[in-house]
Amino acid sequence: MGADKLLYVVGAEQQLHFRQVYAVLRKMGYAWAEDCEHVAFGLMTFNGKKMSTRRGKVVFLDEVLNEAVGKAMAIVEEKNPQSPDKESIAEAIGVGAIVFGDVKNSRMLSVDFQLDEALRFEGETAPYMQYTYARTLRLLEKGQEIATGAQDDAAAAAAPLPGLHLSGPEAWACVKTLSQFEETVAAAVQHNEPSLFVRMLLEVAKQFNRFYHHEPILVDDPEARRAKLALTSAVSSVLRQGLHIIGIQTPA
Repeated sequence: MGADKLLYVVGAEQQLHFRQVYAVLRKMGYAWAEDCEHVAFGLMTFNGKKMSTRRGKVVFLDEVLNEAVGKAMAIVEEKNPQSPDKESIAEAIGVGAIVFGDVKNSRMLSVDFQLDEALRFEGETAPYMQYTYARTLRLLEKGQEIATGAQDDAAAAAAPLPGLHLSGPEAWACVKTLSQFEETVAAAVQHNEPSLFVRMLLEVAKQFNRFYHHEPILVDDPEARRAKLALTSAVSSVLRQGLHIIGIQTPA
């Protein structure tokens, strides 16, 4: 065996089966049986319907993905019909909605997946996260344009950031949540629980949007603007890395 650990991601109803399998393997003398683990998950229904392979009641993933991408394309056509990258954006949104809808909840919870809800741009959805990421990019681009146009002093731009410009409650909450990135990744891996990490990403997005709505970011004061854009850049980086870790693309 070349693996460090063997994870079997199978429904919770098979817990007894895997306990018996691992016990038999240990009795047979296979030391690597100690590195086997059943990662159970709760029941998932689709639009209120329970699936059963034995009864032929199944929904194939490729069908769900195609439907999600098709619905996402309709949204993109409505919001930005002139975009040259409509196909790739629709795929990122559609596939991301499916992935995010699965991993945002504790894996042991029973979940009824609703595709239309997962594609909303408000609430705890992938499109909301992707939109927030795109917002950070726009702010950073505009901030760069302002700095170039104003010819901000290079020495001031390289100086340490004064914390007083990020002392508001919304900014401070955002900074504290960003600081939990690494430890939350480690906890999610340790417990085989991606929702721990996803909930942290959601908090980052929510807190940044509160900050965005409560405080102007592209202010006239170069020092304050630089501090607020530094926080925006940190949020942008964490959202991009975090979404990529769970397999979701971040269209600009």
